[in-house]
Order: sequence, then structure tokens, then C-alpha cells
Amino acid sequence: MYNQSARPQVQYTLDTLSSTLYQLMESQPFSEITVTALCRAAGVGRRSYYHNCDTAEDLVIYRIRKKVRENLSQVDFRCEDAPKLYRLFFEYWSDQQDFLRITFREGFSVLFFQEFTEACNQSMDYRLLAEFLEGRQEQHTLRLFHNAFLVGGLCNVLSFWVQEDFSTPVDLLVDIMLSRKPVV
Repeated sequence: MYNQSARPQVQYTLDTLSSTLYQLMESQPFSEITVTALCRAAGVGRRSYYHNCDTAEDLVIYRIRKKVRENLSQVDFRCEDAPKLYRLFFEYWSDQQDFLRITFREGFSVLFFQEFTEACNQSMDYRLLAEFLEGRQEQHTLRLFHNAFLVGGLCNVLSFWVQEDFSTPVDLLVDIMLSRKPVV
């Protein structure tokens, strides 16, 4: 696990290491990147590396978590304007194409989806389900299943979009998520 401290120096070190790791993964597979090469490229000592994370995969998790949190800070899931919500979601990830390509190519899509699901569980607003959930003992479980349904749809569309190398326009993705017949 990576260092969870909010101290600026820790955040700087994790940002530097994770950013450098992704830069290195642009030209070589994750499995071939050594701690020594990563530290040298990042300008960070091995002691700092091991003080802040156990493995390089921790840096991938850190980077994914940071990107997902950035996305969710821009996409207000309490927003009742679904087209706006989906547009903001896909526009953010359109700007992060290189990050997504590398993450998915290197086999970290499951980590991405787990982090996205967990973050959404914390930030989703369930006002739209309020009437359905009212008085039910299983409210928490129903919320989690509803969230899994929504997040699953977003993740699968996002995954297919990455596989198709972002060839589908954002407007069409918004239409798909709104379950309308896409305008071609």
C-alpha cells in the first residue's frame, strides 16, 4: 500500500513517482520497469520510494485513484441534468486518453473499475431512488445494487471506448448512456 499521509512532501513524491511510472510505461511494459530505473528517472531515492510505497503497483493504484477523484470532482453525481453529467464524465476521460490507454493496455482496468466503483459508492446521490427505497429495510443494499448498475454501464462503455481507440464521439456516448436512439 502507498503512504496515505496528506503531507505535501509525501504527495509530491507519490505524484512524481506515479507520473514518471506512466511516462516510462509509454515506451516499455510495466513488468520491465525496475525500481532503480523508476527512481533514477523520477529523481527520487530508493529510500523515499520504499518509504512511500511497497510496490510499483501501489503507484498505479495511487495514480488511478487520483484520476478518478479528479473526474468525480468535476462530475457532480448529485446533478439532475443527466446529459450534462455524462458529457462531463466522457469529456474528462477524453482528455485522459493516454492515461486510459496505458492503464488498460497494462492490464490495470480491473483496478480502475474497482476504484471508480468505490468512489461512486461514496459520492452518488440517491434522491432519484428515494421513493422506491422509502421504508425498506434493505435500503443500503438496494443503493449499492443501483450504483453497481449505473457504474457498470459507465465502466463498460468507457472500456469499449478505449478498445475502439476513442473513435466514438462524446455526443454519441452521451446518447447511449441516456438510452436514446443515437443520432448518426
